Amino acid sequence: MKLTPLPLTVLASSRLGLPVSKGTAAKASLTFATEEDQDFLIHTTLPRASAELREFKANLKALKKSLVAILGLRSNARIWPEKLQFVVLRSAPEYERFAQLVDGIPAPRNPEGAYTRDGHTVVLRPDTPLLPRLLGTTALEKLDGSDRHVGWWLVEGLGEWLFAQSPAGAAQDFLKNEYLRAADFLRAEGKTFRIFDLIDSADNTGRDAARNRNLAFTLVDFLAQLRPRGLAEFVSSLKSDKAPAPPSSKEETAAFFANYASFQETAFLAAFRRPVADIEEKWKQFVLARGEAFRTKESAPTAPAPKAPRPRG
Repeated sequence: MKLTPLPLTVLASSRLGLPVSKGTAAKASLTFATEEDQDFLIHTTLPRASAELREFKANLKALKKSLVAILGLRSNARIWPEKLQFVVLRSAPEYERFAQLVDGIPAPRNPEGAYTRDGHTVVLRPDTPLLPRLLGTTALEKLDGSDRHVGWWLVEGLGEWLFAQSPAGAAQDFLKNEYLRAADFLRAEGKTFRIFDLIDSADNTGRDAARNRNLAFTLVDFLAQLRPRGLAEFVSSLKSDKAPAPPSSKEETAAFFANYASFQETAFLAAFRRPVADIEEKWKQFVLARGEAFRTKESAPTAPAPKAPRPRG
């Protein structure tokens, strides 16, 4: 996701971006406070001491902590060198007005209570389920300032993994449902489906995108447990100067992905101490076993409630 300056004159911060007309700014009639740290730039119409703003910032902090843990990063690692930008609004009318007048979205209401446009994310719900996926899928893009490519399976798998750790994911039984789904697929087609179908593909498009995203999530979750430092070393290798540089033209794309697949396979061996074929076998076994454990627990009979003692006359 490319981060660009937020195009607002309605914001008090003069260093932000491409102007909208004075008429639009007047119609929006929003007054913003700005908060900023190493990773996030937040513009909000909420009072600084409001519970909603505290909740939003706490969610960001908790999600970053989970990312730091799974990726084995330093607490001060530059995950988003250009900072993630948020506009946090206090009411549905403000949310709709901002979407229409600034981002040109006529009907922004959606279950997530948030949307992303042109490098900024507009938030109505502090607990929006969009947040973990946004942080997860952008975490590797410019990690520590590196522009080296990371495969879609790791990008999207990390986004799904972070969603699974979130309160929204827990409320949806996301972990259980995704493992049941992945286990059903591998049980039916696991002999013909290869891990290379995920890790060597250039993107995740087409009719199998949802299924592939599901499998990528389970692969990231498995790798995080296969070897405690393995995933951190793997990501470090992919983002290092030794990794293939991104292609500078369309003509170089095919050769780049061929080189990248070879480099990625070497990085797997170095980080997880085993070849990809061995990782594939253990990953499939892990998914099938976990799916079976969830299914067994789901089908277990519920213990009857204890009978209330009979009242004494």
